[in-house]
Amino acid sequence: MDMLTWFFLISFGVIILTVIIFFTIFIVKKSRKKLRITTYFWPKKATVNFRIFDLNITHNFLVWRKKEYEVVYDLLTEQGEIGFSIDQQIKIKTTSRKSGSVIIKFNRFTPTFSCKGVQAKNGYCKVRLYRKK
Repeated sequence: MDMLTWFFLISFGVIILTVIIFFTIFIVKKSRKKLRITTYFWPKKATVNFRIFDLNITHNFLVWRKKEYEVVYDLLTEQGEIGFSIDQQIKIKTTSRKSGSVIIKFNRFTPTFSCKGVQAKNGYCKVRLYRKK
C-alpha cells in the first residue's frame, strides 16, 4: 500500500474515534443527570436519595384495608423543598429536616406514595409502614 492509502485509513480512523468519544461524552452526561436520584421501593418501604430533585416520583404500597398502620418518615434537604403524600391522606413538606410518625387507616390495598421535590438538593425522603397490632 502506498502513503496515500495509509493517510486515508488513519484519517478515517481518527474521525471515527472522535465521533465515538463525542457521542460517549454526550450519553454519559445525559445518564449522569438521571443518576442524581436513587430510589428503593418495597411493598411497605420507600426511599429516595438525591443530589438534585425537582420532580415527582410515585410508588404504590401494598397494605391491608381498614387496618391501622404507623407511617414513619424522615425527610432531609439542604436547599429547596421536599415533601411526600400518601393517598392524599398525609401531606408532609419541609425545607430542612423533618421526621416523625403518623397512624393511619387505608381505604385501598395499594395506596399511592408520592414524593415531590422543588429545587431540592442533597437529601433523602424515607417512608416506612408498620402494621399496628
